[in-house]
Amino acid sequence: MILTKEDALQALKENVHFKDLPQKFKEDREVVKEAVKYDCFSLKYAGAKFQDDKEIVLIAVSSCGWAYEYVSERLQNDKEVLLTALENFKNNISWVSNFEKNIPTTLAQDEDVKNMISECENAILDHEYQSDKAMMEYYAKNYDYIMKVRHGEPVDQTAELEETENE
Repeated sequence: MILTKEDALQALKENVHFKDLPQKFKEDREVVKEAVKYDCFSLKYAGAKFQDDKEIVLIAVSSCGWAYEYVSERLQNDKEVLLTALENFKNNISWVSNFEKNIPTTLAQDEDVKNMISECENAILDHEYQSDKAMMEYYAKNYDYIMKVRHGEPVDQTAELEETENE
């Protein structure tokens, strides 16, 4: 049973989720601060005053950019908060591409924001290239075969598969 602040802080260390803590601890700044250190999504369950607390928000988005979704509108328009969140998404194309559409207009034309988005896109492309390199090499080596299959042309599958397997 969680009766004291110390109990709540210990519970967080033991992977008790912030949302499961008694309400009085969800209103305690120290507990909220610790909660977002362990799990950035705790910001979702924190009160509005903590979603508008720059120190707590920066802790959350620096460990996990997804927390940006739960940041107050005022802080979503804060350049430091936005750049910190973006920094944590250099390898997450779905978030960056969706996020780009929702960048506050006050920051959309900022050069630092544009540069960070460009860095994210480049990191994503590099990551995808590395993880898909073998697949791309296969496609490059077997382009003619793949195009025949794609266009419904007849192919000698046995010959092509033997050639690929022996490489």
